Amino acid sequence: MKVPFLNLYAIIEAEKQKFEDQGLDGNFFIDIYRGQPEEAEQFEYFSLPALFIDYTVTGQGKDKPRLIQITLHLVTDEENDMSNVAPDKEFGMNRFVYCGILQEILEGRKLVGNSVLKFNSEVPIDNPVADYHTLIFEFESFAKDLITNPVFETGEFDKPNVAGQIKEQEKKEAI
Repeated sequence: MKVPFLNLYAIIEAEKQKFEDQGLDGNFFIDIYRGQPEEAEQFEYFSLPALFIDYTVTGQGKDKPRLIQITLHLVTDEENDMSNVAPDKEFGMNRFVYCGILQEILEGRKLVGNSVLKFNSEVPIDNPVADYHTLIFEFESFAKDLITNPVFETGEFDKPNVAGQIKEQEKKEAI
């Protein structure tokens, strides 16, 4: 999962202006999911907004790509009231804007290989420590492509001798 993680980090960093254009913070803290939103005191400090990545890999048979599902745990400042009587209710709804922008910038993008991210679902999670959203995407990849960067072969192309054919064709057209 090394390559998809690195590419996910790069995509979000490259697209942070889309968050800032909406008045949101585009500087995400991103890490692997280990229960941080529910048990924040057991982990190192993290700033908000934060994304914690959980994943599952399902085999589809020998020599076939794996089906990978990634779950992004999106934690924003959830202390803002969004009830209809709250004076700053729109500010409280910024978590929906974060979710929408993440879906927009990730769906259809490649993290590895030829398969693109497909959006599956968004689920709000309410618990006593932090309220947050999960965004679930899936894609396919071969196991080897998840851990190594692609290797491109280099070399020279043979220059085909097509000049003679072109000259012959020009002669025919002239007649």
